[in-house]
Amino acid sequence: MNEQNFNNIGQNLSNNLNEQPTSPNPEALGQAQVVNEPQVNTVSPEVTNVTQTVNTPETVAPASSVSNNATNTPVATPIPGTENNNMPNNMGSSIGQDPGGISLGSINNNGFVEPTKVEDIGAVPPKQEKPKRPMNKVLFTIIIVLLIGAVAFGVYYYLNLGSSKVSVTVKDVTLGLGETLSDDINDYATITGGGAATCKKDINNINTNALGDYNFTITCGEDVYSGTVHIVDKTAPTAQLKTVYKVLNTDTIAVDDFVTSCTDPSNCAYSFTNEETVKGYLQTAGGPYNIGITLTDDESNSKEVNAILYVSPVEITAISSCTSLDSEIEGFSGSMTTTDNLVLGLTDNGLGYLGISQRIYTYKFSNNEDYLKVVNDKSETITFNNISGLAQYDDETNTLKIATDLSSTTLDTESGGTFDRTYSALKDYYNQKNYTCVNIVN
Repeated sequence: MNEQNFNNIGQNLSNNLNEQPTSPNPEALGQAQVVNEPQVNTVSPEVTNVTQTVNTPETVAPASSVSNNATNTPVATPIPGTENNNMPNNMGSSIGQDPGGISLGSINNNGFVEPTKVEDIGAVPPKQEKPKRPMNKVLFTIIIVLLIGAVAFGVYYYLNLGSSKVSVTVKDVTLGLGETLSDDINDYATITGGGAATCKKDINNINTNALGDYNFTITCGEDVYSGTVHIVDKTAPTAQLKTVYKVLNTDTIAVDDFVTSCTDPSNCAYSFTNEETVKGYLQTAGGPYNIGITLTDDESNSKEVNAILYVSPVEITAISSCTSLDSEIEGFSGSMTTTDNLVLGLTDNGLGYLGISQRIYTYKFSNNEDYLKVVNDKSETITFNNISGLAQYDDETNTLKIATDLSSTTLDTESGGTFDRTYSALKDYYNQKNYTCVNIVN
């Protein structure tokens, strides 16, 4: 290659650097472009020989030979179609590498740079996340089947195994006559296990108002357990008592003289608590004497009550019973009366009061509800309306009677002095009080 040809090559390189990249032009196929060069100078005309240092600053053309339009370094791109152009072999090693060590291509036999083909130099696509691998369908199916199986087993256990494992220990139940029957299943059996809540009881045939043994059942699923409720008498008898009047030194006295009636579901028996004490009272005139009586039933329930005994110094001729007018019962619906029973006999002044008397308060209620509130369990003695004494009950007429002692001192006080014991004076006194008197012959 001669000097003129080399200069033509440098001029062509200078012209190409000043042009904008365009589409491949067949006329430019013989021209070469330098890729990724920060700055390119034309080859000086003074260079006569091409050496390996062609890319060094000493071998480039003066600044005057560079176009004024190349102030900014253009981006070199590969020129399509120049892959087969030839440049002198002695330029391949110097032009094929940029100062940064990046290979730009090789110079072929015709003196053109054969650039390295760069493909797909566009924008780098954003990094895409690796798609999640979907759950294996077989594993998902297995999990669903296991869940369904667990639920099915739970239901089966609750309905079958749970109830079959229930433990029931039936109790032997004893209730008193007239007591309220419990509705709590735990009062009839001890129940444990998973199926305890499903157990039910049947106590429909039990009658607490009648003595006897009654069966009950507890059902847990298909299992049935039987038990017994014993209705027994747990309460001692109750009795209706009355006041007894006896004459001094009487030889005979019986417990039946004091007991009007005795009530108990399992029979009733009664006797003097201390018979010798009762006989001792007969040796002294006066009263009232408390006579102890023991009430007992077949279930060995017992209690002691007290009846009243008066001992007259002489034979009793009659009892004068004087009764007041009706008055209202405070706090209740009904009426009340007061009756004084005075023992009459022969005295030095004729028929008269013997100093033995009893006052009886009679309450007749208008309705059974008020009556039951007062009488409660119908004990032998009672306190009502600030009055305490021996009680008598009449359920048919809702009537309560309370007997108390009426001493001579009380009569003296109420009469305003000394109570006149003659029969005529006695009648006048009660007539003035608007009492009605009748004589009861002994």
